[in-house]
Amino acid sequence: MNSNLIARMKTEKYDNVHFFHDDEQDLTAVVAIHSTKFGPAIGGARFKEYENNDSAITDVLNLAQGMTYKAIIHDLPHGGAKAVIIKNRNNIDRTAFFSKYAEFVDSLQGKYITAEDSGTLNSDMHIIKKRTPYVLGTGLGSPSPSTALGIKQAIVAALETYLNKDLSSSTIAIQGIGNVGEELCKLLTNQGAQVIISDINASKVAEVSKKYGAKAVSPEEIIGQTCDLFAPCALGGSINIRSLDILKAKIICGGANNQVYTPDLYDILHERKILYVPDYLANGGGLIKVAGEYANEPEKKIREKVENIYYKTQEIILQSLKQDCSANDIANKLVIARLTNKN
Repeated sequence: MNSNLIARMKTEKYDNVHFFHDDEQDLTAVVAIHSTKFGPAIGGARFKEYENNDSAITDVLNLAQGMTYKAIIHDLPHGGAKAVIIKNRNNIDRTAFFSKYAEFVDSLQGKYITAEDSGTLNSDMHIIKKRTPYVLGTGLGSPSPSTALGIKQAIVAALETYLNKDLSSSTIAIQGIGNVGEELCKLLTNQGAQVIISDINASKVAEVSKKYGAKAVSPEEIIGQTCDLFAPCALGGSINIRSLDILKAKIICGGANNQVYTPDLYDILHERKILYVPDYLANGGGLIKVAGEYANEPEKKIREKVENIYYKTQEIILQSLKQDCSANDIANKLVIARLTNKN
């Protein structure tokens, strides 16, 4: 393992990082538990291919920290964690595979509670549930609709507060039409927004475009579209120095984690007067839902909490305008203050 990754675990004070491998199922997984100061750590299990093991570990460290920030900014009694399951092949027996992963989760004795994420399915969570109680998303279904609802609330707050516009007079470009992206497209078009979509899955783009009346463009074209708001809902890193040069939107607000490629870009975005709504603020609806399931809260109460993302987003944007700094700076300061002041 890269020595920089080990140093990062120490410097940023991750609680634990656990590694697991099973030869029979060809299953390799890493669980990073960033913090349990506020309660059990919740985080989804991401199932995807990685270039190498170090890139998988970097991803899980970034995601776990983001989950802690997400839990804190939304006042949830939980810490943050994440799992990455390295995808070595496509033809797996999902029942056997995720049953073995469940044994790994169970061995952590509740320090980590797993959930659905990119590459895993709600049906996988039901498989896991048979082997361990430390899984969420089986009682109230997939968290994706709640994630999309929260992003929509953040988008509305950003448009109204930063551009003085409503959805019906706005154009929004969505990058990535997976479970969250499609649901977000539905919510936005239902309220009169003009929506532009793209995805590497051309047939899915055609299907969603026809269903909701969205304009379809290629993945290469989506960032450069003339629009009010760009919503990254694919994997992270889409906001980089090259994409910024063609970006026409005045607001970035989407569902992907770790949207900004390097930290120096937050200042560049602010200098160019582009509002970046922190990913962990906008996409917290899914975590709110599974945390509500963990606490046995009624669905109505969970939905109200997700809808309150509008007010949290509005408050942070107003503070950033008042202090002439990025919304990301404001949100980070709030999180770090709570994290460091907790006894």
